[in-house]
Amino acid sequence: MKKLLCILAFISLYSCSSDDEPCTCIGEYTLINGVDQMGNTFSANDVDCETGERPESPLPDNALFLGCQG
Repeated sequence: MKKLLCILAFISLYSCSSDDEPCTCIGEYTLINGVDQMGNTFSANDVDCETGERPESPLPDNALFLGCQG
């Protein structure tokens, strides 16, 4: 059982490490309105898993990347 858990952990850590295509996900964001005030939240497709950026269509400057869904 311990061996199976180690294998699953390894797969989950490196599932996006392929050099052929970048890791993308559905990103979750919130808009910052003013000083430290959280606004509306939204999601976006084809977001870079590490940076939260979308090369095809940039996000608003006040969008704060919360992470990937799921």
